Amino acid sequence: MKVVFRITLILFAFSTLPAKAVVCTDPTSYAQLLIQYYEDIQQWAEEKLQLEAMRQLQKKISDFQTSMQRQNSANDIARTTEVSTQIHNREMDAMLAPVPGICGFIESSENIKDADSTSNQSKKEIAKTYVNKRVRNINEKAYITEKNEEVDTLLSHLYRLDESTPGETLPIRADVFFGANGNTYSDEEYEASGMYIDLLMSEHKLAKPPKKPDTSIASARSKAQYIDYLSDVSHNLMIRNSLEAIRAERAPAIDLGGGEKISHLGLMEKFVKGKWGGSDASEFIAIVTNTHENKEADPNNYLTSASQVLRIIAGMEAFSLYNQQKRTEQQLRVEGLEVLQTIYLKKISEK
Repeated sequence: MKVVFRITLILFAFSTLPAKAVVCTDPTSYAQLLIQYYEDIQQWAEEKLQLEAMRQLQKKISDFQTSMQRQNSANDIARTTEVSTQIHNREMDAMLAPVPGICGFIESSENIKDADSTSNQSKKEIAKTYVNKRVRNINEKAYITEKNEEVDTLLSHLYRLDESTPGETLPIRADVFFGANGNTYSDEEYEASGMYIDLLMSEHKLAKPPKKPDTSIASARSKAQYIDYLSDVSHNLMIRNSLEAIRAERAPAIDLGGGEKISHLGLMEKFVKGKWGGSDASEFIAIVTNTHENKEADPNNYLTSASQVLRIIAGMEAFSLYNQQKRTEQQLRVEGLEVLQTIYLKKISEK
């Protein structure tokens, strides 16, 4: 800029001279002046080149910094995304991971279902057998022979001492019937529990079933007597059915292998005591509270996530619903017995 200014002043000086003026010049001075002007122009050009190079360098530096910032941002985003993805995957793994001990949980549910089915089938068959026995046509001689065999069998068991409690017999042990030896009968206890019911119902006193009257020729009196007999059978069957329901709950229904059998009630007890009050309950509690000593060594089996705990609670709720349904069945049976009691009291009061 300085050189341009000087050239401009010189040109302005020459342009303002009169047309006919005489100029005195000093060639040496002019030569030095021109050389100086050339050097200034060359310096100006070099400075301009340097400035342009500096500007280009600064632009490249700025572009590089911008690129680095973008790269760092991209790397930060990638790392953040990767971490977020890992956290999400772990959360999903925790949500989808099976509950520790789920195989035993499912096995218990299946066994309880099978035992319940076996128990219901047993009660049904016993009731059918009892009804068929009380409404059949049988002659006196055959009935006496059959009844003597039943009484002899009962006496043979009554005379046989229970080895675990010398001096006492199983068929008259009410405590054994109601589970004093555990909620699963042994084979001997199951047989004795049936005899216990027979004793309570005084089966040995029952007379031969009356012959079914021929409706075409029988009198109204004989027909009414037979209906009264059937009414008594139905009353006895209602009582017996409740006792058989208790017995069926402790009947050895499911084979666990190795000669071990377990009842429907025994399965329920095992399931409950595995969660609280039993020898294995402390391990279950340690797992669901993440305090088990093996949680770091084997987290898949001894460490639980919030999702897994919720699923365990859902399983417990399902078991609770099953128990409520069983209690409803029991309550209906109790109501039936209360009605029967009312009927008996009414009959007594009418006599």
